[in-house]
Amino acid sequence: TAERDNRQRLQQKAYEMTLLQERERQLNEKLQSMNEALRASQEGLSREYQRAEALLLNILPASIAERLKAHEEIADNYAEVSVLFADIVGFTERARNVGAVTTLAILNYFFKAADLLSERYGCEKIKTIGDCVMVVAGLPAARSDHAEALAHYALELRKAVKR
Repeated sequence: TAERDNRQRLQQKAYEMTLLQERERQLNEKLQSMNEALRASQEGLSREYQRAEALLLNILPASIAERLKAHEEIADNYAEVSVLFADIVGFTERARNVGAVTTLAILNYFFKAADLLSERYGCEKIKTIGDCVMVVAGLPAARSDHAEALAHYALELRKAVKR
């Protein structure tokens, strides 16, 4: 009977070991599944971060975007800057007389020219409203030739619009 009791205890222990091994296998599967879900979430977050970063850089100068990400206060003072508001004279009337496709093509050309000239002359396009563009020189990086740079920008933009 002692031998039978030992055998039963061994069988019970073997059964308990089997149960523990099965539970370990189940937990490992669940852990692996959770790791895969976490990895997918991280990839999704990374994609969303990149989209947000691109959007931020699309609407703000890179230097300002970096300062915002570093939680710095953005309240700079600039003693001297130049500001240009430019729009296409007679555009509203012209837009009424041409189709939507032509109107969009004109605006697209105007704003692309504004963007390219901003890069060329080191100016910053701040805002567009309808057929108007607001451009500054002398910020976010101060420069002594801000008025001259913006004057060149304005003359080149005028030439581009006349074409």
